[in-house]
Amino acid sequence: MKFQKFFIPVIIVIAIFAFISLDGFYTVGEQEQAVITMFGNIVRTDTAGLYFKIPFLQQVQIVDITTHGTSIGYETDKTFRNVVKEDESVMITSDFNFVNIDFYLEYKVSDPVAYLYNSEAPESILRNMLLSCIRGTVADYPVDEVITTGKNQIQVSVREKLTEMLRESNIGLQCVNLTVQDAEPPTEKIIQAFKEVETARQARETVINSAKKYRSEQIPKAEAEYAALFKFGKIISVTDNPGIKYKTPGIHTVRYISKKLHLYDIPRSGVITKDKKSMIADNYVTWKVIDPVKYIQTLNAIEARARERIEAAVYNAIKNVISSMTQDEVIEARGGKLSTKIAEDSNSDIGIYGIAIIQTEVKALDLPNDNKSAVYERMISERQNIAASYTAEGNSEAQKIRNSTDREVAIKIAEAKQSADVLIAEGEAQYMKILQSAYDTPEKSEFYNFLRSLDALKKSFTGKGEKIIILDKNSEIGKLIYGFRE
Repeated sequence: MKFQKFFIPVIIVIAIFAFISLDGFYTVGEQEQAVITMFGNIVRTDTAGLYFKIPFLQQVQIVDITTHGTSIGYETDKTFRNVVKEDESVMITSDFNFVNIDFYLEYKVSDPVAYLYNSEAPESILRNMLLSCIRGTVADYPVDEVITTGKNQIQVSVREKLTEMLRESNIGLQCVNLTVQDAEPPTEKIIQAFKEVETARQARETVINSAKKYRSEQIPKAEAEYAALFKFGKIISVTDNPGIKYKTPGIHTVRYISKKLHLYDIPRSGVITKDKKSMIADNYVTWKVIDPVKYIQTLNAIEARARERIEAAVYNAIKNVISSMTQDEVIEARGGKLSTKIAEDSNSDIGIYGIAIIQTEVKALDLPNDNKSAVYERMISERQNIAASYTAEGNSEAQKIRNSTDREVAIKIAEAKQSADVLIAEGEAQYMKILQSAYDTPEKSEFYNFLRSLDALKKSFTGKGEKIIILDKNSEIGKLIYGFRE
């Protein structure tokens, strides 16, 4: 009996300790961080190691802080081949041409608290920010620079813009690295046309334009939630202070409304500019609840209804803003100026619902497919004209060089011939002087004439066949021949 009285408490203590150990101790990996909360308040964050928390009262959320990667403009299929995503990769350049450009982003969680509590979908917000930065930057460069000399500058500019937007948005993510995978014309015909141009002009460099910066606002608090207290269906109070609250069972009800930054990717829509040109607008917005009472009273705190109002307000704002600008003005205003104007017009229509648009960005301002075909043909024609111009310039320059060379050669030949004639004349004059000095007496002169006669006779015997020579018997040669006979 004494043993049982001692043994049972020991077993109970051991069981309690084992239960507390199972729920109280936790480990954090080398590439992880843990966020500890209690009653809605953040207590601490832990790095790698073994830790203890208060069972039942404290909660642990483990966040992976390894580096992750995502591609823009292409995706990898089951056979590990890269497949182009034209809705992401095809973009308009500053000279109203199209280019197909791909990026690869490496990112990681930099602030686990902000990552968990400041937004509902931080990765989706990051991807939309990146698309906006890429399109805004590529729009500042002509197509030749995007494809050739401007890749590094575009890469640096996009990374700087994205880093700034992530810092201002405070969604807990950090850009580790961003690289341009490839940049080329959008079709094979245009690629061939660009190759012809590159062959003709041998990689001409053009001026790099500076990029515009995007702005983003609003840094949400760590615990992003409103608590609306109802009494028989009527709102009694609203609080956003974390902690334990009390309500009367059966009388009071509580409804929770997120304070986090929401992302809404608005469907693409057609718009008409002031100069009657069609464009396709692709926008995204981030929004949040700023007045939970109005949000409940007007939309019953239903997010789908809020999105409907936002879509209508942004759509009308885009229509109004773009219809007041020419296509050139729209292209020039892409970035902060256009986005700010759309956000201002949109917020004027949705304030009555207790919500506010924090940021609206134009991911793409595209042309309809019919217009794209015309642009593609124009791009090919322009490349062909440029190639023909380079070819003509090359032929003209080559002809100039050949003509100049021929002229120089003719001059040198004429000069050489003139010099040769002078030398010949001088040589003959010197020859005559030598002869004159050699045969300046009657005896020498007679001998010279005799030698010349022999030379003439010798030449007479050249050739085939019989030779007949008539000589004066009294001539010197005749005397010589007759003398030999005797």
